Amino acid sequence: MLINEIPFSPRNNTDNSDAFRQLAVAAMLEAAPLLRYAQFYSMVGTADMVLRETAMGQTIATRALNANYTPQTNSLTPQTVTLARLGATIQTDIAIERMGEEAAASRRVQQLQETARSLGRQLQAEIIGAPSVAIAFQTAGGHSISHAATSVFNSTQLVNFIGANGGQVLTGNSDAAKQGQQAFVEALDNLVLSVQGGAQVLIMNSQLIARLASIGREYVVYNTVQDVFGQPATIPTFRDVPIINAGFLANGTAQVISNTETLGTSTNCTSVYAARFGERSMFTLPTNVGVSVTDNGAVLQQLTTTLELEVGGLCAHSRAVARLQGVRLS
Repeated sequence: MLINEIPFSPRNNTDNSDAFRQLAVAAMLEAAPLLRYAQFYSMVGTADMVLRETAMGQTIATRALNANYTPQTNSLTPQTVTLARLGATIQTDIAIERMGEEAAASRRVQQLQETARSLGRQLQAEIIGAPSVAIAFQTAGGHSISHAATSVFNSTQLVNFIGANGGQVLTGNSDAAKQGQQAFVEALDNLVLSVQGGAQVLIMNSQLIARLASIGREYVVYNTVQDVFGQPATIPTFRDVPIINAGFLANGTAQVISNTETLGTSTNCTSVYAARFGERSMFTLPTNVGVSVTDNGAVLQQLTTTLELEVGGLCAHSRAVARLQGVRLS
C-alpha cells in the first residue's frame, strides 16, 4: 500500500484525530516524489521477518512417467528487519498569540508541514541510500536501494557505464558526444529491463534529468497527473517509466545522489537507480502504524507536537533494484 493508504488507528494520535496526520502525509508526498510509488506493508511490533528471494527461482525440469523430479532447496532466505524511528518534536510558543502575529494553532500547522517535508526528504534519502546519510535501514538489518544494488546483489545488478572509469554524456553533435548519448540511452533501457518485471521508477539527480531531457527529447515525456490527494503533479518519464528526482537531504545541504562519486580514476561520476516496489516483495517498506502525529498539548509555554514514522527497508528479490554507475556529465 502507499503511504497515504496505511489505515488510520487511534494509536497514531493521542486525540484520535486524523487531521494532523493527513497534513503531514500530504507534505511528505509534496517533498519526496518517490513516496508516490514506494510500497509499505503493515506489521505489529518493531521488527519483522521477510522471506528474501536470493535466486531468480527454482529450476524447472521434465520427468518421465512414474519418475520423480529431483528435489531442490528453497531459494527464500528469512531476513529480520528492525524498524528505524525517524521523526522530530515541534514546539510552538503560545506567546505568538499575545504578540498579535497569528494564532498559535496556525503557526503550529505550518511548523508541522515544514517538518513533515523534511521527514519526507529524509525518508526518500533513506530509501535511496545517500552515501552522506547514516542509513538507519542498513544498521537495522535492512537495505537501501543503493546498498542492495551495490553490495548485496552486485554480481548482476551493478553496472558500470561504458567502462572501468565510467563514461561521458555530453551535449552537442560531435561524433564523441553522439556516441555517449546513444550509449546512455541504451544503458537506461538495459537498466529498466534488468529489474524483474521492468523498473517501476528511475531515480537520478536533477542535473542528470536535465541532461537526459536535453539529449533525448524524443524519449522523455512530461505528464501532468493527479497526485493521491487530487492535486496536479508533473512527472517526467523515460519510455513511460517515471523519473524521480532524488533531491536533497532533509536539511537541504547536499544532494542525495551527487556528481562527485568515484569510479576507477574518475571522481566526477553520478549514478542512476532502477527499482520496483511491492508489499512484502521486491523492494518493500515495513511499518507498524505509518506516520504518527501526537498532540502533546501545552508543555510549559510551548504547544508540543511529535511527528514520527517507524519504518524499515528491505530488498526482498534479487532483481528488484539495479544501479548504473560512472555517468559523467563533464
